[in-house]
Amino acid sequence: MADVRHELPTALLPTLLTSTLGAPASAFGVIEGVSDALAGVARFGGSALADRRTVAVGGYTTTAVLSAGIGAASTPWQVGLLRAGA
Repeated sequence: MADVRHELPTALLPTLLTSTLGAPASAFGVIEGVSDALAGVARFGGSALADRRTVAVGGYTTTAVLSAGIGAASTPWQVGLLRAGA
């Protein structure tokens, strides 16, 4: 279920950015690139903490809250910040 809550906003992100917020398509590329880079750093740095239940619950909670916040964003930079954190 956590994957659905994360993947649904991710699938709708290009439409939100280009159609709703009027951002160029390149903004989506930048946001996804930064997000992927930060995810890689988090995986590398967080692998030692992965076995702790509280870290896992905190990660899923943070992802859910930030992904939900993307729907309330009114500018492309807000979308980028929330997506990078999620």
